[in-house]
Amino acid sequence: MFTKYTPIGLGLLLLFGSQMVHADTLEGYQNSTTRQQIERMDEQSRLNAKDTPNSPSTGIQGSALEGQLNRLRAEQEAEQEAKAATAAKNQAELEARWARESVRMREEAALTDTVRATTRARELQQIESRQVSMRAYINSLPANTPMTIANYDQLLDLAAPWSELMLPMIELAYRDYPQAFVVRYGFLKLSTCSGLRTVAVAVPNQQTIYDEERKPLEECYPQQLSAALPYLDYARQYADPLDAALACALMAGAHADLAAFDSRSGFDALIDVRPMRPRIATWLNKRSLPCEAVVPTGSPFHTGLIEPFVRDVDARASGYRWDRVTINSQFLWSMVARTSWVGVDIKDPQAVASLYSKVKAQYLALHENMFRLTR
Repeated sequence: MFTKYTPIGLGLLLLFGSQMVHADTLEGYQNSTTRQQIERMDEQSRLNAKDTPNSPSTGIQGSALEGQLNRLRAEQEAEQEAKAATAAKNQAELEARWARESVRMREEAALTDTVRATTRARELQQIESRQVSMRAYINSLPANTPMTIANYDQLLDLAAPWSELMLPMIELAYRDYPQAFVVRYGFLKLSTCSGLRTVAVAVPNQQTIYDEERKPLEECYPQQLSAALPYLDYARQYADPLDAALACALMAGAHADLAAFDSRSGFDALIDVRPMRPRIATWLNKRSLPCEAVVPTGSPFHTGLIEPFVRDVDARASGYRWDRVTINSQFLWSMVARTSWVGVDIKDPQAVASLYSKVKAQYLALHENMFRLTR
């Protein structure tokens, strides 16, 4: 058996070799005896190693440790099975709940479609009834005779308050007689939205507005006043005294309605027009100030119609009562309809006040009837 030395180890052996040669005899003997004993022990160890396994046994079969490990393994498997069972149960419950919710949503959609179809059928029935009356009136007129102002007035009254019928008719009336219908044209610009149902515009709430109407209505509402003002301003300057006074009344009502811009309720809350208020107020003030020359403060028309009208529109004064009047509503048609003013002296405050009371009563009745129509 040869021992491998490193260069340093070899050098140390050479260094101490000479000292070992001079060791005394006793030390050499002792070293020799010790060496022989070590060799005999080493030999005996090698003989014993032949009957000894190369590595110690680690078997735990039948031991207490084996039982503990088996119990731990069983607990882990039981826990995993319980988790899997819980997950499967939760998944089954979730799928069952979703299935029930899907059925509920389908039933709700079907009900919504049924209600929508029913209410729309009632609306169309009302519109078709007006159409029948309008056709009957037209057929009663002399053939090949141009339509007169009175003819258009009658047809608009028959169509009111359904904007689906009024808007096409006012277009014809304004085309043929712009001076006579400018204030009424401006009023319908202020109170309607082309292409949208009367109910959606006049009674806006979650029940009356279809989802597909929401975006067009949001776009239409803020534009109504700006679309109407040029016609109202023209009527103030060039129309007859009644129409000029009505134009001033509508502008005064629009100015009063600015208070509602800060705290709209219902659907209007979705339309934030507050950033537009200063510009609209300035615009209205500029066009309303000349109205003092048309209907001076304290005049019969001013005290009989404009003052109560402004109070009913102004959210600060009315406090959002059930009978608050909305300026942009075609239910106010009777206020601007020429036929409403037949025989009324606009210089008589009592006569004007009486007419406005009828206008408000009709407005509230139409609003209530239209709301019931959608229930």
